[in-house]
Amino acid sequence: MHARPSDRFVLRVSILGADGQPIRTVADDLVWPRHPRVSPDGKRLALTVGGGNGGSVWTYDLTGAAQPLNLTSAPGRSGELPVWRPDGSQIALMWRGPEWSMASVPTDGSTLNPTLTVENTNESFPQAWSTDGKVLLYQVMNITGGTDLMAFDPTSKKSEPWLQTNFTTAVRSSTRRDRR
Repeated sequence: MHARPSDRFVLRVSILGADGQPIRTVADDLVWPRHPRVSPDGKRLALTVGGGNGGSVWTYDLTGAAQPLNLTSAPGRSGELPVWRPDGSQIALMWRGPEWSMASVPTDGSTLNPTLTVENTNESFPQAWSTDGKVLLYQVMNITGGTDLMAFDPTSKKSEPWLQTNFTTAVRSSTRRDRR
C-alpha cells in the first residue's frame, strides 16, 4: 500500500510492486485515510476515511473486483481503528454515536448497527484478535495515565486485564533523577 499526498490530506492508496512503482490504484481522492489493515486473506483493505471528529470505516477489494463498502455509514455515527477478526467476517472498531464505544461490524455490510462490545470507552482502542477469534485485545488508558491491555471475550461480554502497567510513575521517577 502506498499513500501519496496531493492536497489537504486527500490521498491516493495504491498497491506497489517490488520495485516501488504503483501496480494498481485501490482508491483515489480519499480525505485523510488512516489506520489501514489488510484482511487475513490478503484480499481486502479496511481503513478509516474522513476528517473531523471521527470518520468512516471502509473496506476496499484489493483485486478491484468489488466496490468499496462503507461499514459505518449510519447517520450521526462514525468509526475508527478497524481490526479484522481472523476469519475475516467482522471488524472490531471504535464506534461513535452518541458516545465512543468499541463495537464489531460484519464485513459484508449486512448491518449498519454494530454489536457493542465495550461501552463508553473514550480512551480504549482495539488492537488485535486472538488467532482463534475468541478474544479481542484492546488498549485502555488507566486512571494514572498509563496504558493497559484488556482482553474482551465476545461470548461472555466481559473484559479482564491482560497486561497492566504504570509507565507514568516510571517516567516521573526517571525525570526526577535526571534533575538532581
